[in-house]
Amino acid sequence: MSLDGPSGADVRNFAASRANPSRVYATDFHAGMFVSRDRGASWQPLRDGLGIPGGNPSLLTVTLDPVDEAVLYTGNSDGLFKSVDSGASWERILNGIIPWETAVNPADHNRLIVGATTGIFSSTDGGTNWNFDCPGYIYCVRFNPLHPDTVFAYDTTAGGLRSPAAGASWSLLSPPLPAGRILRRGDP
Repeated sequence: MSLDGPSGADVRNFAASRANPSRVYATDFHAGMFVSRDRGASWQPLRDGLGIPGGNPSLLTVTLDPVDEAVLYTGNSDGLFKSVDSGASWERILNGIIPWETAVNPADHNRLIVGATTGIFSSTDGGTNWNFDCPGYIYCVRFNPLHPDTVFAYDTTAGGLRSPAAGASWSLLSPPLPAGRILRRGDP
């Protein structure tokens, strides 16, 4: 079967719009970012500003802003990218990292936490400025939707981490989660 869109060989992540359920985004490790506006019946590439073609299409994640779904985040070994127009164009907002996942605070969409191969990074201004918060190989990050100042992360070496201060400080979970690779929502 052939699709006009993601190759299907290595789709890394999906994000579906809550406001418009027909809209679905997918990252394909070999072909880049795609959008479907008809629940997956057809797909269009979203590559302007991502350095594709000629760059690295190996996109690992896609995150929709829960407040403004026109704002998207994705990343690869070229850094973290942001779109403010539903993926029509992209701007690199964080260089020198390989992001596995971006979490957006559900109470304040300017607060971002990025889990990357070198650690945890945070921004309080929508990605204009960044802090390095914690070293590690951070595979996933999530804000607690009921207590948005609480963030959980998973370090493949150390295990589960928790921040009660919106990412400003981190500690290991007790009892600990095992170290190693765990599957995120959307992983194969």
